[in-house]
Amino acid sequence: MNLNILKHLTLSMLVLNLSATEIYTVDDLIIKSLQNSPDLAISKFKYDASQSRYDTAFSDYLPTLD
Repeated sequence: MNLNILKHLTLSMLVLNLSATEIYTVDDLIIKSLQNSPDLAISKFKYDASQSRYDTAFSDYLPTLD
């Protein structure tokens, strides 16, 4: 019974694999994973927020021409 299920699963995986239209290299997969990483996106937003706070603090330090 389990052997038949394994055969059908293997056959279906082979058919799905043959119908794939795009071929990716390892480098492409790494780039896609970095682009879609939630951790990197969160870190970028944190960096942007800290840069904004820095710019605001630095502008308060500079003299104004009023």
